[in-house]
Amino acid sequence: MKDARIFTSNLDGARKILAEQKAVCKGDYKIHDIIYSPKDTTKSLANEFLRLRLVPRNIWDEKAVVLTIKQTKLNTIGKESVIPLKLQFDHETDARKYLQHNLADKYTFDYEFERTGWQYFMPNDDGVDLEDINGHFSIEFKSSTQAGLEKLLKTFGIDVHEVIKGPSVTAIKEKLFPKEKSPPAGTGPNFKA
Repeated sequence: MKDARIFTSNLDGARKILAEQKAVCKGDYKIHDIIYSPKDTTKSLANEFLRLRLVPRNIWDEKAVVLTIKQTKLNTIGKESVIPLKLQFDHETDARKYLQHNLADKYTFDYEFERTGWQYFMPNDDGVDLEDINGHFSIEFKSSTQAGLEKLLKTFGIDVHEVIKGPSVTAIKEKLFPKEKSPPAGTGPNFKA
């Protein structure tokens, strides 16, 4: 799946276009993402990251706790994610035990954030997620093809220069923690169960 994300001042215009396009809302969701950076200094958050996702309001056929390693492949517009590891757990404590025993030597806590979203599907099955990420509005466009992604952006009047470069986690971190306001050291979750 190819995706492209933008930040916007509000979601009203997108909701209007979704209604005009007869998009179907799958539902609303709430997610708490905990992001870990690679300890390997040859890699960065932009290349690879570990995400512990807690999903208190879930609309997908997945468990409420998902542990994923994601690698990013940039496209002309947007990106694709390569997922070498994806594990699902019934409880956060089980996921943290797995982290402690299997991944603590490779990843370190970076930051965390929450998002509330509304997932829509266009008549051709392309996806559009409207999100409130800690008070910042964002739209993620998803399609199985590059042409489909470009068509989605055109439908919503999005200029390609508005699309963030790289993975969402780097842009979200920059939005939430500008360089002068980095997350306080040692204040995030650790690998202890």
